[in-house]
Amino acid sequence: MCQMDDLSQFVRERLDGLGERYNAVRDKLFRAWELLGDAARAEDYQAVGLLSRDALIELGNAVFSPDFVRDGERIPGANDAKRRVEITLDHLGTRGASDEIRDLTKAVWACAVKLHHDRRAAREEAFSTILYATLAVLEVGSAVERATHSLEWVQNYGTYKCPVCGRTDLYEDEIVDYDPDSGPVLAARYLACNNCPWTSLYE
Repeated sequence: MCQMDDLSQFVRERLDGLGERYNAVRDKLFRAWELLGDAARAEDYQAVGLLSRDALIELGNAVFSPDFVRDGERIPGANDAKRRVEITLDHLGTRGASDEIRDLTKAVWACAVKLHHDRRAAREEAFSTILYATLAVLEVGSAVERATHSLEWVQNYGTYKCPVCGRTDLYEDEIVDYDPDSGPVLAARYLACNNCPWTSLYE
């Protein structure tokens, strides 16, 4: 039987470590795993699909902010998990990982919706759906948290995004001079953008 215990301790700890804003996401996932453990009918497996879909909806709501939407673009609805995740990843910038995570989220959404409406739903499909839903949550949550935490030191410079391209995919670098008497000396610390040539040195 497939119960919550079938999730490895590593995965459970990562889900618990995502932070309080993911509480509703974890609740849906845990309920889906527990339901799968006792499932015996197609209706039970359909319910796993629904909970998996709802977990993605909660994920989109947990990571998304209307501030991430570019001028002139429509704010996606509360149930539009795919678009909310996409906008969040695009806004935060994830150094090349966005496409893969976005594709995973879309694929899991499609599987969850299909399972929910499948009157012949079976255990194998339900297991695959909740498994990949869990992976999608971990991937999106981890990417968002890494990007969000990187903004903490950005605040020290009085900015949170590149003033040229508008992205938040910044990194901190430094210039080190060499003093003959004392050796390496930090000359300057600055921000630079991964998406365009901007640096804070030339502001």
